[in-house]
Amino acid sequence: FQLRTVLPRSAGEPDPNPLDPAVFDVDSARREIALAQAAGFNVFSLTLEQETQIPQLRWLMEELRPRSMWIHLRVAGLEPLPLDLPRARRLLEQANALEDPIVCALEIGWAGPLGREEQRRALDEDWQAWLARTDAADLIPWRRDGLPTGPSDQDLAQDGEHRPAVALYRRFVDEWTSLRYGQIRRFLQGLGLRTLVSARAGWGGPPDRFPIDPSSGATHLDFLTLDAAGLESDAWSREHAAFCTVYARGLGLGKPVLWRNLGMGSGATAGAAARIQSLLDMALRSHAAGVLVTPIPGGVRPEAVGPDEGFTGPDGRWRPSGEVLRRFTIRIRREASAPLAWGGQ
Repeated sequence: FQLRTVLPRSAGEPDPNPLDPAVFDVDSARREIALAQAAGFNVFSLTLEQETQIPQLRWLMEELRPRSMWIHLRVAGLEPLPLDLPRARRLLEQANALEDPIVCALEIGWAGPLGREEQRRALDEDWQAWLARTDAADLIPWRRDGLPTGPSDQDLAQDGEHRPAVALYRRFVDEWTSLRYGQIRRFLQGLGLRTLVSARAGWGGPPDRFPIDPSSGATHLDFLTLDAAGLESDAWSREHAAFCTVYARGLGLGKPVLWRNLGMGSGATAGAAARIQSLLDMALRSHAAGVLVTPIPGGVRPEAVGPDEGFTGPDGRWRPSGEVLRRFTIRIRREASAPLAWGGQ
C-alpha cells in the first residue's frame, strides 16, 4: 500500500510526497504501519524524488525492518521519458536503496502513459530516426515543420483511416521503450542491483494518452505492473482489468503481474465495498501476483480536490471497503494459484 499524509490543499494542487521533511510525521507514519500490519499488508510503496527525503526513507526502513515489512520504491530519474541517470544514481547511493534488502522492488517507468500529443513530441527525433532506418517515412500522414511527427490524439482514440500508420508508431514505441528499459537495467546492474525491477504500464488511462504496452521491454523486468486505477467503476472495466493481466502475462514471458493503484475513489461512497470486492475477485481469477492499493487513511477533502479515497475513516476505523481489503490479504495467501509458466518466479 501507499504511504500518504492527508493535508488540506487547494484545487489542482497534488498531494505532497509523504517523505518531504515539511509534511513527514512520525506518529502518523507509525499509525499507518500499525494499521497495515494488523490488516496483513507487507509492502509500503514510496517515491524518492529529492535528497531531503532520504532521512525519512531511512527512518521508515528501520521502522519496518523488525516487522518483516518491505518497501516498493520508485526513484526519480528512472523514467524512460525523461531519463536522468545521474539524478537516480545520487538518490540510490545516498539512500543505499540497492544494498538494503528491505527494498524488495524498484519501479521504473512511473509515468505509465506517454501523455497527449504535445508531450509525445519529445519522441519525434527518435521516431524520425527509426523511420529513416525502416524506409517508412513516406507512409506517415502526420507532419510538423515538414518532418514526421506522431499520431494525433484523435487517431489514437479511434480506429480510423490512419490505422496502419498508428500501428507503425506503436511498433516504434515498443522498441523505444524496450531500449530504454534495457539501458536502465544495465545502469542498475552496474550499481550492484540486488532487488527486483518492474515498470508501471498497461491500462494506465485512455488510449489518447498512449499507455505503454505491458509487454514492451518485459525481457528487462522481473515482474510487470498494471495500473488498475478506475477499473473498479463498472463490470466492463473489471473484465478489462482481468484481460490486461492475462495479456501481460501471456506476452510478458510468463512473468508475474502486480496490480497497482487499486481502490482509487473507493472511500466511503455507496457501493464502494462491492466494487472493490468484485475487482479483488477478478485479481484472483486472472492470477494477479499481488495488489498494491491506494492510501489507507481517509478524511475530509475539499470538494474541488477530489473524493475521499481512504479505506479507513478519519478516526482510523476500517470502512466497509477496508474490511473487504483486510479479508483479501488472507484470501490471496490461500487461493492464489500461480500459472505453471511462472516457473517459480
